[in-house]
Amino acid sequence: MIPAWVDRRECPFEPRTLDVDGGRLSYVDEGEGAPIVMVHGTPTWSFLYRHALLIWGMKDPAFGRDLGRRRGVFERAEVVELPDCGHAPPEERAPEALKRLAPFLERQGGEE
Repeated sequence: MIPAWVDRRECPFEPRTLDVDGGRLSYVDEGEGAPIVMVHGTPTWSFLYRHALLIWGMKDPAFGRDLGRRRGVFERAEVVELPDCGHAPPEERAPEALKRLAPFLERQGGEE
């Protein structure tokens, strides 16, 4: 359930739930293609991550060539493509990933 105080322009997704083993999972199912699963900690929710930065390795064996099709899922995210990087850009190219991350965090201005 999305609280009434949330600006729906900031969270345009319809909430969905799934009952599993006596508990309830909430999730977002938007876009097309194979799903991408992102799990956050508890207690928190995905709204806190609405300002997203994806540092994407274009040589990622799982998703590298598929970024264009998957961008619909992350249409509000800022995307940085690293052409000579694989599945784990922050580990493979830590200095470059940090160089891209710092300005993104500064632009968020301390929000959530």
